[in-house]
Amino acid sequence: MAHYAVYGALDSELKKRFADGLHKKFNHTGYQLVEPQQDNIRLVFNFVDPKNPRPFRRKAQATYVVSVVETNEPPKDVLRTAYPILIRSLSNLLIFIVNQHSTGVAR
Repeated sequence: MAHYAVYGALDSELKKRFADGLHKKFNHTGYQLVEPQQDNIRLVFNFVDPKNPRPFRRKAQATYVVSVVETNEPPKDVLRTAYPILIRSLSNLLIFIVNQHSTGVAR
């Protein structure tokens, strides 16, 4: 069975709902959620703070890290805003979520 882990703080309702959706989809497709400290994890979802992105420290194996960041305002330039977060979090991929409270829409 394939394993995945979630790392970082789920400190907002949107992050919690996003993580819940990940759990449902991955469990349905045969993946098992494990603790981030476990060996042989191939996929980690790293929930980071956009102002202080912290990397998930990979061990000596091929671990694919997807960082998830949430902001409340759309940036003027997504690339200029998101790329430093991607680099500082040492991730392979970044999911950048804009939570617009006034409309109740996440983009």
